[in-house]
Amino acid sequence: MANKKKSKPANKSAKPVSKAKGSSKQPVKKVRGGGLTIMLVLIFLHSILATAVAYSTLKAAYLSTSWVLPVIVLISLAGIVAAVAMWYWKQWGIYLYVAISVIGAVIHILLTGSTMVVFYDLIPVAILGYVITLQSKNHLFE
Repeated sequence: MANKKKSKPANKSAKPVSKAKGSSKQPVKKVRGGGLTIMLVLIFLHSILATAVAYSTLKAAYLSTSWVLPVIVLISLAGIVAAVAMWYWKQWGIYLYVAISVIGAVIHILLTGSTMVVFYDLIPVAILGYVITLQSKNHLFE
C-alpha cells in the first residue's frame, strides 16, 4: 500500500482575516470634561461679543480704517466656527482658533500701538492648549 496523505478539504466557509486599519479598534468614547467645555463655551461667547465690545471701545480707530471692521467681523465668525469645530472634536478647529487669535493680535497692535493687547488675544490660546494637554485630550481630536 502506498502512503497516501489525507488532505483536509478546504473550508470554503472560512472568511479571511481582515488586516484593514482600524478594524480591531473599538470606538473611543470622547468625554469633554468640565474645563474643556467651559473653554469652548467661553470661546464661542467671546467670538460673539468681541466685535460689539471692540467696536464700541475703538470706534474712532475703526472709522479711520475702513478694512478693520469687516476683518474683525470675519474673525468673529471664524471664532464661532472654530468653537463649534472643537466641540465636535475637529483638530482643524484648534488650528483655526490659533490662526484667528494671531491675526486678531496683529490687528489690535496696529490699532492701539500697544503690545499689551497681545496678551488679550493669545492667553486664551495658551489656556486652551493647557486644558487640552492637562486633560490628555490631544488624541481625541480628529
